Amino acid sequence: MNLKSQITNIFVQIDDFCKEFDAQIKKLKLEALGDSKKRRNRNSKMFDS
Repeated sequence: MNLKSQITNIFVQIDDFCKEFDAQIKKLKLEALGDSKKRRNRNSKMFDS
């Protein structure tokens, strides 16, 4: 495996982790709030990974 494909593989794994982590955090926040009020959920301009 060459260096470029290793770096790409690491990036994909980190990106997948960040997406799953964000989904879990949003789920936990909604459960903790417990109310049905609408809240702003703006996307950031940069990805975490």
